[in-house]
Order: sequence, then structure tokens, then C-alpha cells
Amino acid sequence: MVKPSHLKRRAKAMCRIGEDGNLQSLHTLSRARVDDVVIVPARQAAPSISLSGFLLLVASFFLFKGCAIAWFGAVDYVASVNGLTVGTLYEQAAAFVMAPDILSQFLANLLQGRLP
Repeated sequence: MVKPSHLKRRAKAMCRIGEDGNLQSLHTLSRARVDDVVIVPARQAAPSISLSGFLLLVASFFLFKGCAIAWFGAVDYVASVNGLTVGTLYEQAAAFVMAPDILSQFLANLLQGRLP
């Protein structure tokens, strides 16, 4: 059986000649079948979002809440969030997530005079 040239190059790139003169695989998870076809298992997918990306997302969310509190004012913001608590399950979940917290209120105090 003759392998295509690009498969030969790939097989040579994944192997080296050992001390006994035989080819040894450099890829520890690969194995060769009887017909000299090298089988390489699929690589595991990398996480779709890195830790730094996740932390940036969380920080952006708290900054958004701080901007909303500073823009609407604390009293109006709390009244709007409390209005969500009597709604559907999704609105109640949004009310829980958007409830003012210490970090959001701190950011709102920093942004209070800087927003138009």
C-alpha cells in the first residue's frame, strides 16, 4: 500500500528513529495500525472563554450596574428593580441579579458627578 506524499511527511514528522533503528512515535497518544496508518485521537477543545475574559465580563457587568445606578439615581433604580420582583420568573431572576450591591453602589458614587 502506497500512502500519499503528504501523509508520509506527516508520519515522518510524528516519528523519530530510535536506538534500535525502528521508528518511534513522538505523539504519545497516537498508535499505528497493522497497515501503517497512524491514528491520532482528536484534541480536546479549549475552553471557549478564558479566566481573564470571564473576569472582564464580570467587571463590565458591575460597571454597567454602577452606571445605571448613577444615571437613574439610587431611589429610582431600586424602585425599578423592586417592580421586577412581582413579575414572571425571568423578571424575578433579573431583579435578583440587578439588585444594588456594595460594589455597584461604590462605582455609582464614583461616577455620580461624571455622567451627563
